[in-house]
Order: sequence, then C-alpha cells, then structure tokens
Amino acid sequence: GASGAGPAPPAVALDRNMSEAERRLAFYKVGTSGTGVGCYEVSAASTEIDMNSDTCTGSTVCSGCFMASEQSVGTKTLDILNCGSGKWKSATTLSGWLQELHFINVDTGDALTIRTCSATGCGTVLNTFELPAGESIAAYCYGGGANTIVFPGIGTVSAGTLDGVTIGANSEGAGTFSTLTATGNLAVTG
Repeated sequence: GASGAGPAPPAVALDRNMSEAERRLAFYKVGTSGTGVGCYEVSAASTEIDMNSDTCTGSTVCSGCFMASEQSVGTKTLDILNCGSGKWKSATTLSGWLQELHFINVDTGDALTIRTCSATGCGTVLNTFELPAGESIAAYCYGGGANTIVFPGIGTVSAGTLDGVTIGANSEGAGTFSTLTATGNLAVTG
C-alpha cells in the first residue's frame, strides 16, 4: 500500500466468516443485522447508512453491498454517509483506497434512490442516482475523497449511442435536451 496508509484491505470486503470459495463465488447473506450479513437489506421507505460505522450491520462494518427488497413502501431512498471515510474492518478506514459498491434493486415495481450525504439526516445531498426496479449497478467511492459516490456515466448523455436505456426525468433534470436525435424505434410517453 501507499506509505502510511496502513495494510491493504482484502480484495473482497465481505463477511470475514465466509470461506475463500464463498467470497470468490460472491455469496451474500442479506439482512440488516447479525453475524454473516454481507449485503445490507434496504426495506424501509428511507434508510440511512454510515460507512464510517463499526456497526453498520449491528456488529460489523458495511461490506459495500446494498439490496432493495420487494416491499410495499413505494420508491425507497438509501442515504449513504461518509463513504470517503468508510471502513474495511473495525477502526480501520479505507484512506487512500477505492471501494467498489454494489446496489441491487430486486423490487419489481419501485425504484431505489441512492443519495450521498454530508451529514446525518442528509442535510446536504452531494449526489443522487435513481436505480430502476429490477436493476443493479456498481459504483465507487474513494477513501479520503469528498464522500461522493461515482456512478457510471449513464445518467446524463451528451452525445453518442445509447441503446436499450430509458431516459426519464429525475431530481437532476435528466430528460431535458436541447437536441435529441434518434434512429430506429423511438417511444415517447408522458
């Protein structure tokens, strides 16, 4: 690792009780607390996670996996705090390291809104990403950075080809274009 940055985190920061084979195959126990939770379940209308907590899942740090479950609460909001000072084990932050985060929305009817926040209660929203129902995405946070999560650049398209993607209005104003050129089938609703 970098000088003074401490030991390198493991390649996969999941439950330490899983065997090497389980980690390679990416088996995750889903839940909100208890031993062995590798993917945090988002089931309430609003959930706040502090990546700098030693007790994200009740007894361990956050693994970086978040799954929105099928619940009758409508669109869910997941607020992520302190990803830039997230921990890979108790009392050890990811300073100088890049953490891959996984967001999975298994809800078949409602989106998951992911917000990066500067403080408890999400007083200042640093960035937002809306994950449609039935979709998943990997994103990144730099340990020692500005606490923002970097999502793939599919939220805003300025030029190029975009096949099979629904572009809709969201809190960032995407869906407003000065010029939109389409070839093939184009469906406009609303």
